[in-house]
Amino acid sequence: MKGLPVPAITLFLTFGAVATITLLCAYWLYGHQTSFRSCRQPCGILSTQDRRVYIKLLKHVHAGFKNGNSFPRFTSVVMAVTDLDTVSYVALSYTWKRHIAMRSTSPLCRQILLDGSLLAVEENLWDFLTSDPGAEVMKSHQLLFIDAICINQSVNLERERQIPLIPVVYENATRIVVWLGKDGRACPHNPARSTQIGATSLNELDPCVLRFVAHNLYWTRLFVVPELILAGNVLICVNDEVVEWDGMQDIDALSQLLRQKCPTPNAYQPMIKILEFKRAWDQTRHCFNSTRTKHAQGFLLFDALQIAAQLHCKYPRDRINAMLPLTRNCPIRADYGHIRTNFNLCKDVLQYGMKELYEEGRSEEQMRDAAAFLVGFCQPLLSGHDQVRAAQLVRQTLNSLYA
Repeated sequence: MKGLPVPAITLFLTFGAVATITLLCAYWLYGHQTSFRSCRQPCGILSTQDRRVYIKLLKHVHAGFKNGNSFPRFTSVVMAVTDLDTVSYVALSYTWKRHIAMRSTSPLCRQILLDGSLLAVEENLWDFLTSDPGAEVMKSHQLLFIDAICINQSVNLERERQIPLIPVVYENATRIVVWLGKDGRACPHNPARSTQIGATSLNELDPCVLRFVAHNLYWTRLFVVPELILAGNVLICVNDEVVEWDGMQDIDALSQLLRQKCPTPNAYQPMIKILEFKRAWDQTRHCFNSTRTKHAQGFLLFDALQIAAQLHCKYPRDRINAMLPLTRNCPIRADYGHIRTNFNLCKDVLQYGMKELYEEGRSEEQMRDAAAFLVGFCQPLLSGHDQVRAAQLVRQTLNSLYA
């Protein structure tokens, strides 16, 4: 260094220090790259390193405090979808909104702590998290899946990639908890009826609670259908009680009980239809238990769409998307990203639906009735011109099948 001017020495030492710090940081990052990858892996996006698809689960820690207030506290756990069948977790099936009679005119802003940040949640979800069954579920199961929290609904790309994964999440869950909400109109909280996860039979339910269960909006919502249908182990929760699932499965006895205690039969028919659909699915599951393919079971596309036609959803296109996981080896894939036009999606549904029924041996008269249903089912998705094209397509398909 002898002979170098002072500024040159200072510059040399500064450069050496920066280089040393950079190398140390690089070494530290290299040693921690595995943990960073697991934390920062974007949900639902294929990793360039391991080519796997990820989903987010929740771990309930305990009550957390922020700004002097207490909140339910969760941390995120990122899991590869292929690993879901190796862990125990609960998936919540519920409607985002409260029952219409219980909605607040001025909804309160309810919040939880997620990874240290406050997140607003709907009142119905808050009701579950603060209910006795909710507390017991979170106490007895370390991991949960709650779609409104685990999927960032405000980011379209995340929604498009995550929602198609939901059937896999519910099918692999250790237990599906169905939350029907709280009804405080005539059924106030009764601590004496609160139990741990031990169920109350339908016969023992207060009549007003039974009516709340039977008339619940849950049974009319499209997206809860695949969640319940795919469930292996179901827990029904309402108010601060757990309702016996076995009693819900005996549809004949349930119908008789409802006729005695519920004066409006039409109000509970949606529940009966969904339970019948669930029973049919479980029967196909039993029939195909010996097969190697897990997804060999399923319904005809036409039969699945007939169920979808009776249920409520915000977007007509989702009547198709939501039911595709329940079909029998249907080659049509759910398209939440609108990669295909509405007409092309309907074209696939019309052609495959007709072909599948034909191969099932349906009569020509049954085929024409089915064609009329499928065209009517697709109409809300199509413009006037495309509706004409769809009708022409069905006629051409029928003619080619019976040529």
